[in-house]
Amino acid sequence: MRLADTDGGGPPDEMTAGGTAQPAGSAIDAVHRSHLARPEIEMSAPGMNDGTWAITASRHIVRDRWLSIRADDCVTPSGAEIAPYYLVESRDFVHTLAFDASDRAILVRQYRHGYAGLTLELPGGIMDEGETDIVQAAIRELSEETGFSGGTARHRVSLSPDPGRYTNRVHLVLAEGVAPGRASPEPTEDIEIVLTPRAELAALACSGAVTNAGHVGFILLALASGIGF
Repeated sequence: MRLADTDGGGPPDEMTAGGTAQPAGSAIDAVHRSHLARPEIEMSAPGMNDGTWAITASRHIVRDRWLSIRADDCVTPSGAEIAPYYLVESRDFVHTLAFDASDRAILVRQYRHGYAGLTLELPGGIMDEGETDIVQAAIRELSEETGFSGGTARHRVSLSPDPGRYTNRVHLVLAEGVAPGRASPEPTEDIEIVLTPRAELAALACSGAVTNAGHVGFILLALASGIGF
């Protein structure tokens, strides 16, 4: 893990992050939230009032520990048939916009194979199997990837990563006053921590430096709403 500070406008200084991380939930004033309820897949009739499509048949094309691809045969309220319509099933994603005592946002830079390059983004990932507490999952991911923990955290919003294809949700957690500690990333993760002053965050997000479109939206949403606790 590498630590970079963007303050001052010059090239970031790199250093090793040390210390011991606090337990993920020890100092967190967490708002306990569960996943948004979503109905089980079942055969259904078209919804004339809400535009719901009928599902006349459904089957899985791929099933893996990370995601599944489902093919639904659908009928729209007007009677148009769409068969198959492919959907991606995955556990929910959770991401944290966290600030340290110096009011710097904790961002991470790492290689993303789909992008085929390095990306700057919010810490986070896929919620573990059976995990239902959004805040605790976000703080766990933050601590594992960056070593930062503690402070105060709350669930801000849950959205869809892609309403046309993904069936899961992506959750944003806001955290203030986090402190550095020792990270424990996965063996496949080579993460650089980038500390960004709050005042520079909007310009950074709008510059294209943050390559994940959803993370850009989350950052701007949080800044626009004041982030306050």
